[in-house]
Amino acid sequence: MREAKDILGPIDQNEMIARYVLTSRFIRKSNSTVKGGAFEESRAGEYISVCRTDTLTEKETWELGRDYVARPAGKKLYGRATLKVAEAEDNKFSSFTEKEKTTLLNEIPEITDLNDIYIRVRPTPNSHPYHADIEYEPFVKSIVKHIAKKLARSALFVSPTPEHIAELCLHNTSIV
Repeated sequence: MREAKDILGPIDQNEMIARYVLTSRFIRKSNSTVKGGAFEESRAGEYISVCRTDTLTEKETWELGRDYVARPAGKKLYGRATLKVAEAEDNKFSSFTEKEKTTLLNEIPEITDLNDIYIRVRPTPNSHPYHADIEYEPFVKSIVKHIAKKLARSALFVSPTPEHIAELCLHNTSIV
């Protein structure tokens, strides 16, 4: 994979980000879409880990998921959910019905208006240069499922092609 230095600048609203899917239970087999659970962080934190993929080739995108996400977790890589930064940062919950918006507001007393929710994608190249976090405030545990559901509705699920699986399996990958 290419070095990321000097390639990645500030995050752009039209930039694509990816959340790698490490379990099949987060994939709807009926229509190959991703479930909200794919965006729920498995450890406590005020962010959702994603990767910046705009500057990568398709092969490099799968290598990134294999080398920096699946292998360290000791899990298989089933695919990735991709979306634009602008879709991730949409705090209006545009994909929600009015009833779902009302439910969100009723479940979280700290929020009286959707404008009280702050969602931002921020580069965090600590673990690898392409890493970013989707941060949100207020950090209320019950808001995570709503944000994850919103992200999943905006995301496109991408499965690895047989060619990518074969090519990357030559290197003992854990891509399914």
